[in-house]
Amino acid sequence: MTRNTFIRRLRRWSLQARRTLAWGMPGHAGRGSSPTAHPPIFRLLRNFSICAAIVIAVMTIALSHIFVANDRIVAREAIANRHVLMTKVLANAAGPWIRELVSTTGNGASAGSRSPAWATLHERLARMRQGVPLLTAEVIVAVDPQAALLGGDPGVARNLPALQDTFATGRYAFVLEEGTSTVYLPILDAERRAVAVLATTADTSHDQRMSRLQHRGVTAIVLAAFLSLFTALFLFVQRADTALRRQYGELSVLNATLEQRVAERSGAAERAAERARKYNELLVSEVEERRRIEDELIAQRQSLIAQQAALSQIMAAGLLTASKATDLVALISRTAAGAFEGGRFGVWRFASGRDALECIGYGEHGVADPALPASLRRSEHPRLFEAAQNAREATLPRLETHVAAGTILVVPIVRDGRSEGIVMVDRAATAHDDWTPEQRLFATAVASVVSLVLEGQERNRAESELREANRSLAAAARNKALLLAGVSHELRAPMNGVFGMTELLLRTPLDEQQRRLVTNISHSASGLLPVLNGILDMSRAEAGSIQIERTLFDLRAALQSVVDLASIQAYAKGLDIGLCVAPDLPVEIVGDA
Repeated sequence: MTRNTFIRRLRRWSLQARRTLAWGMPGHAGRGSSPTAHPPIFRLLRNFSICAAIVIAVMTIALSHIFVANDRIVAREAIANRHVLMTKVLANAAGPWIRELVSTTGNGASAGSRSPAWATLHERLARMRQGVPLLTAEVIVAVDPQAALLGGDPGVARNLPALQDTFATGRYAFVLEEGTSTVYLPILDAERRAVAVLATTADTSHDQRMSRLQHRGVTAIVLAAFLSLFTALFLFVQRADTALRRQYGELSVLNATLEQRVAERSGAAERAAERARKYNELLVSEVEERRRIEDELIAQRQSLIAQQAALSQIMAAGLLTASKATDLVALISRTAAGAFEGGRFGVWRFASGRDALECIGYGEHGVADPALPASLRRSEHPRLFEAAQNAREATLPRLETHVAAGTILVVPIVRDGRSEGIVMVDRAATAHDDWTPEQRLFATAVASVVSLVLEGQERNRAESELREANRSLAAAARNKALLLAGVSHELRAPMNGVFGMTELLLRTPLDEQQRRLVTNISHSASGLLPVLNGILDMSRAEAGSIQIERTLFDLRAALQSVVDLASIQAYAKGLDIGLCVAPDLPVEIVGDA
């Protein structure tokens, strides 16, 4: 659409809108319509003016009533304050006389009213009242508020509730009636009790007439202001109606057209800007995400290269076959520290009943801070010891005793399900709260290597102790074999002599008992010789030179020789010993007897 076409269409729309607003409502306008028809906006404005006039009238009437009520309250308070003040002046002057009369005459109201003292009091009050305009004064004396009046017109006390309230509370009461006002003022004794009431009446008809005149004047002023405001509002609405009818058409059509065009162009621009913004945000987020991923990959690659180099250096140098485990752990710590830029790497082992950690390996790379201490106590670092004993990986806040900033990665050294120590990595140069999985895995691998080294150290020590024990056992076995050989050799010669002498003794004449005893001696000597031969065979077996024989021998005779050998001691103790052999036991067997 060209600029000229847009202008022509805008003029045509403006002319149509003028006709519509000039002749009637939209949709019903035409050349034959009534020229006095008003658009909805003008009818709404006229209705609004009528409603506003009604609201103003109601508010005016309400305000007038409020003002009248307020004036009445103010007038009542003014009358009450003036009347009470005059009564208090009269009571201050007559109070001592009234208290004195009450104390002397008692509570007899009828008798007291006819006494000379009360007559004198009434005369004094009459003279004092002449100095106070518009007041009449009477005195009521009674403990019971129902008692008769002491002088004056009884009509003064016709408001018995106010009188009773004054006696009961000891406070004054004010009663305003048509043309008059009455004040009941208590006369108090030393105990603050009402012993009498001073009742005064004032003529307030003049004040009330003035108050009503003021109220009527205020109402008239408010009504006049309302009529003026309503007339001005009506004239203003009429003139505004005439002016707006002339200008409404042009302004409304032009405004609607411009708003429509602006809304269309603004909507298109906003949609385009929103699409561009979303596209830019998407591009920026993708670029940032790609850069972050690239940085993470580069950092992971560098970390893996450093860790691989450290592990390769450990394996290439043949550290796992080192002679001393302490040297091996120290070299592992120094090599592993190179994988952590600006960090310290330490290997700690439990000591002193697991209440302390001793450093058995330490390494650092690019660290200007002081080195780690030689030992750490449980009382100083309870969280570190808790993580070390839980046999799990953990990150702890920095140890203030030796770390300037950052956190610590703690990996336990586990052997047979029990924590033997920890591998502690500390990046002291900068705060490092987020350890990468590669760094954690590398620290875990180093902890496993240290665990293998410590296990190898324990195995070597156990093997050394076992070899030493074997050497001791071999020497003891040799000594035992020599001892047994010597003892058996030394015993064989006397036993041969005993055996020969018993044989010779059996050839001599002996009685039955002697022969039986000598026979037992001979059998015992015969049974002891195989024992000595067995000892010699044992010494030969330990020396590795024994030969097992396979000969046929009588099993029953062998068993009987054992029984005969034990029968001598049984006979000495008074015991009988015998041999019972099963019938199915073989008579002869093959073996080494």
